[in-house]
Amino acid sequence: MSDNKNPIPLEKRLITGEITSISPSVIHLSLPVDFPYAKHARLAKDNFPPNRDYHDFHLHEKVPLFILQATHQDRDLFHATAKWAERNTNPWFTEEIVKGKTVRGTATDYVEDFGVIISLDNGVEGFLHISAIPGSTWGKKITDLIHIGDNILALIEDINRDTLEIKLNIKKLVEKKKQEEQWFYEHEPFPGEEGFSDEPATSELPKAIVPANTHILLIDNDPFFSDALADWLRILGCEVTTSTNCEGIKTHLKQNKITHILLDYRLDTPQQSRCIRELCKKETIPVVFISGDKEVEVCHEAKKYHWDYLPKPVNMEILQDWLCKGYLPEPAIKPKKQNMRQKNQSLWQASYQERVITQEGSELLAEICQQTACCAALWVKRERIGVFSIRAYHGMEKSVLEDTQIFFANTWLNDAIESGEDITSMVDRSGVLCRIAPQDSQYIWVFSLTFDGITDRALAFFRKTPFDGACKEQIKQYRPRMVDLIRLLILTQHLAESETFASLGRVNSGLLHEIKGATAPLLPLLDTMKHTLGDEPETMACREQLYRLSRYIKKIHQLAHTNLELIQKEQREKISINTLIQRIVHLFQTTHNDSIRWELVPAPSNLTLTLPPAVIEQPLINLLDNAVYHLQGKENGKIIITVESHNETPETPLWVLIEDNGQGLTAEQRTQLFSPRITSKGQKGTGMGLYISRNILRSIDGELELKDTIRWFGSTFCMRLPMRLADMKTER
Repeated sequence: MSDNKNPIPLEKRLITGEITSISPSVIHLSLPVDFPYAKHARLAKDNFPPNRDYHDFHLHEKVPLFILQATHQDRDLFHATAKWAERNTNPWFTEEIVKGKTVRGTATDYVEDFGVIISLDNGVEGFLHISAIPGSTWGKKITDLIHIGDNILALIEDINRDTLEIKLNIKKLVEKKKQEEQWFYEHEPFPGEEGFSDEPATSELPKAIVPANTHILLIDNDPFFSDALADWLRILGCEVTTSTNCEGIKTHLKQNKITHILLDYRLDTPQQSRCIRELCKKETIPVVFISGDKEVEVCHEAKKYHWDYLPKPVNMEILQDWLCKGYLPEPAIKPKKQNMRQKNQSLWQASYQERVITQEGSELLAEICQQTACCAALWVKRERIGVFSIRAYHGMEKSVLEDTQIFFANTWLNDAIESGEDITSMVDRSGVLCRIAPQDSQYIWVFSLTFDGITDRALAFFRKTPFDGACKEQIKQYRPRMVDLIRLLILTQHLAESETFASLGRVNSGLLHEIKGATAPLLPLLDTMKHTLGDEPETMACREQLYRLSRYIKKIHQLAHTNLELIQKEQREKISINTLIQRIVHLFQTTHNDSIRWELVPAPSNLTLTLPPAVIEQPLINLLDNAVYHLQGKENGKIIITVESHNETPETPLWVLIEDNGQGLTAEQRTQLFSPRITSKGQKGTGMGLYISRNILRSIDGELELKDTIRWFGSTFCMRLPMRLADMKTER
């Protein structure tokens, strides 16, 4: 755990503050003078007491608080929450947070390239390092391994209650789960928790070849960044000393055999630079600036002292190269140049027609900038919480946008969408947006855009001079054209989808006719062959094969009538739901029994339905086929099919649950799950299976939904069949 975060005993974090200022999104409070750790507290809107808005507070009111972490801007200003102001409602004082316990949470925010913040179900935040994520190997990016919004299960690996830090580990839990499954498959009683080592999971990251006795002095006032980078460096075999300022650098150099220095550019001063330069020249210690600020400015400062520069997030391969050689390659300092065609290319992956419209958006931004003397502009859309797509831009480098896109959730772009209010400020106070700003821009203006009552888009404009009222009004006059582009884009997507299904319908109508015509003569031919074989024992195996072939051809013949069956919702013939599902599961078992363990939990009684079989068979086959595909290569794969009766939901009383222990779905996959023409199977998939399956069930007022999914631990889908209880017969 880090020592550079302010340790405060847990009991002392329960305190009362006095309100000094009130705004819709944040309340500031002064803390008692006898509280030695901080002078002020910041209470954000999502940490207000339950059922209270900012209108309910008044100046000088006393508010019970629980002190959280210090803000990065001011060490005397701490974040706080009023939701945990009492011990009995505070998870830090309960048994919910225990080392070795399995917890569930959601990925909410990236910490540079080293890890991700996980919001646990009890509201506490934990840190997940990249080395504790399954699949992490050297060169893998955090964004390739885990997505914002992913649901995860993890073990609590370490806790520091004085600094409110929790370290999580998924890799260790996955390994433990594998051992449990192996014991289960061997039909042996599985040992308890004492059967497992409490040592952290071994990282799959190979140790890099760095010089022996490498000792790095890391100077940075961002505790999350310094902790994560220090962990990475230790994995490489380096010894690391961290510091939050430059004051004690001379002492560090004397007490430790420092071989390299990583220095936060923001902490540097001319006096410190001269001191460090003299010391490093005497000791021949290489120095690298690390910063998230404008590259050109930092590069200039670095070259002045013959030092090197690395932008945040730090590229670990380049850092390793520096540790081995003592200098950085030139491309690490000089930003990559791009031609105009690359600059204007849309970052948003879409069809050709959609890209044309997106290009028109970039041209519109260029026109606005020319008319209003703006240096650059950016148009983004929030696809889901924490994830933004870039729809258009002007005057910016594509590579810089790609590098900073994952951090947009922590910028004024997200704040403008959340609040619906415009934000105007200096560029150097805009956080991550400072990285994408042109070098000569000084001011930024961010505002949101609403379409059809939904506010999920934001625009940012950059300017050398302040944004006055006339300039803002001139830009807002372009809003109707922006809305027209959005409307045109949505219409284009709708027409493309309609054309796809119109073509599909035309093809299917011909296919149904051909299938019906081709299978009709096969059935009597197979019957004739069975009679020809007779009843002799030596022909029994052949007759059995003909019987199976006849059954499958009859199935194909029946599928040709699916459309008629769906129109005719009520049938006289009753079908047993258990028998129907058992037949389909048996079909999959015969082909995948060696690699997958199948388990069927039938309905408690033999339910019979008056629905056409196709409305159950087609979605179920698709779900089982998807589950089998995503279990490929997994040891001890398992699929559980459960039939349940839910009288408490009379509109959909019969549920069929399909659960697997595969890799689970990412947040991005969840948002696109039932969209047409989107598949995770590459060339093997069409992207139509789940879309068609859901539409089949909805055509009879049923539903297909994702019940639950956890990364690396599996998913559960639910088919809800829409019969009234009067339509569902029970045979004893």
